[in-house]
Amino acid sequence: LNLPSFDSSCSNDILYAHGLQSFVPGCDLHALQTEFSSLNEDQKRAVEKVFEAENYALIQGLPGTGKSSTIVFVARLLVAHGKRV
Repeated sequence: LNLPSFDSSCSNDILYAHGLQSFVPGCDLHALQTEFSSLNEDQKRAVEKVFEAENYALIQGLPGTGKSSTIVFVARLLVAHGKRV
């Protein structure tokens, strides 16, 4: 298993889940791992910020910068972790 490395202290556990990924299509951690590696640096940083946030996170940027793709990725990753989205 070749997990991506993260700079922030809490994000080492981002791609480890608690069981729901096998029941929800698109939430397989191996697929998410591959997809994470294809995100650009700003998108990766946004994913990390979401997982560091206590109550909410805001993703903003210019049109065409990948906000929607990043939000969809985060939602799938949260589901894989057993979180409600």
